[in-house]
Amino acid sequence: MHAARRELREELGLTSPVTPLTKLFMPKVRGGADVEFEVVSLFTTRTDAPLSIDPVELDGVRLLATSELDTLMSGRRLTPDAKIMLREYLRATLERPLYPRRRREPRQPDQATR
Repeated sequence: MHAARRELREELGLTSPVTPLTKLFMPKVRGGADVEFEVVSLFTTRTDAPLSIDPVELDGVRLLATSELDTLMSGRRLTPDAKIMLREYLRATLERPLYPRRRREPRQPDQATR
């Protein structure tokens, strides 16, 4: 979690708390005689703070509507690994909402309406 908080601060200038979401074992990548195995941990955060993007770390940031994700996933702008991570993020957040809504208690009838 320390590394996730550090990266969030370095890349986006945010100090909001992070919550672990899932861990992924990415597909093997072969490069000649070398084989790379990568383990990726996904975290979430929520904040209203403004972003302070580090141009050395990121080319940019863009907010997307959920409806735009299908187009992004089917295009060529994302690497195969980025598509795997985004797909897993969406699956995990749909199964377990990150910010569950509070359950409403049933309203009691007013005395005047009885």
